[in-house]
Amino acid sequence: MLDGDIEREKDRIRAQMDFFIAAKAPCIVYGETARSIQGVRSAPLSTKPKLSEAEIKAYGRKMTAFAEWCAGQGMPISYHRHMAAAIETEPDVDLLMQHSGDALPLLFDAGHMAFAGE
Repeated sequence: MLDGDIEREKDRIRAQMDFFIAAKAPCIVYGETARSIQGVRSAPLSTKPKLSEAEIKAYGRKMTAFAEWCAGQGMPISYHRHMAAAIETEPDVDLLMQHSGDALPLLFDAGHMAFAGE
């Protein structure tokens, strides 16, 4: 979603959403992979993408709009931050949560937060 178009993401998630609805899952866990260095074994974590405060604010608004649409379709999402992704550290998470609405809850992962040094 970071670099993508909301309408395109709606199309991409549709089959998974329909499956989760049929399976009566409580939510879809959303993890951002755009710009991530995950899987690039030669890339040090210090080379992970870094977003400015303005970029995180805009991303929070975009994710909120997407989360509201997902909930309206009958399948809410929960945001999961991950190592080597654009939203990784505690300040990143805090800023994202400040600029997202109630439709975008956080799936807190203590292990990933500890690995990030938080």
